[in-house]
Amino acid sequence: MPWARAGFFALLRSLDIRVRAAVLDKTKLPEEAERWRKQQIYEYVLGELVKRSTPSELHDAILVIDGERQSSNEPFLRGLRQAMSLLGEAQHRGRIFKSIILKESKREDGLQYADMIAGAIAEGVKQGESPYDLAIAEKLAILLMLP
Repeated sequence: MPWARAGFFALLRSLDIRVRAAVLDKTKLPEEAERWRKQQIYEYVLGELVKRSTPSELHDAILVIDGERQSSNEPFLRGLRQAMSLLGEAQHRGRIFKSIILKESKREDGLQYADMIAGAIAEGVKQGESPYDLAIAEKLAILLMLP
């Protein structure tokens, strides 16, 4: 529904938020990355975003990832938390996120907003522009183009 999408981006302009996003071109990753699991892709992309954020920008931040809270996802969450702890230690910045949690996007408005923004960014990358580029640009703290 184009009217709903336009309404969302009009609302986005009024919100006090900062967006950190990354576009990953998997075809340009090194050859060994072909064997990466979902876990390693998340760790790589999130690590690159964190490295380009100051500790004060992420102070008390809660990272919410789209997914069901079930025991089969616990190893993924634990691994991501460990990776962020190691990165925090390596960069002498301590704990990066206050919390890393899973929520289902169908029940979490913030994830639905993030999905809309991600879709518009992807549209802009694929087509060279999106009608929502200006609304997103006003909120961007970081947009990484990763190989």
